[in-house]
Amino acid sequence: MVSHSIGSALEYASMDDYVDTLNTRLTALSAQEC
Repeated sequence: MVSHSIGSALEYASMDDYVDTLNTRLTALSAQEC
């Protein structure tokens, strides 16, 4: 039960990193366009 919760937490953490990376790329692209 505990290991499953930790696994889910790690998945959410990696997803946050993935979203942060996408946001950074989008921001960089928008800056280049302007």
